[in-house]
Amino acid sequence: MEVSNTVGSHGPHSQKKMSPGGIDLNPILCINMWEHVYLPDYGVGAGGVGGKKAFAESWWHTIDWSVVMDNAEVKEVTLQFAT
Repeated sequence: MEVSNTVGSHGPHSQKKMSPGGIDLNPILCINMWEHVYLPDYGVGAGGVGGKKAFAESWWHTIDWSVVMDNAEVKEVTLQFAT
């Protein structure tokens, strides 16, 4: 009788290459908040200056929204302003 691993990275579910959480999805917009990403440019954020919050706030200005729309399969954007 041959024993095989049925859990973890070698188990039968690992062949599907599922996203974390086991849900088949396609992310449309992600932000990397690991320390090695923002620390060199934004520091730790001591005294309310810089850090993770400043990185996230400036990140919004670098997004290529046409790529996000393609990932979300949006065909057209219509802006509606409140009056």
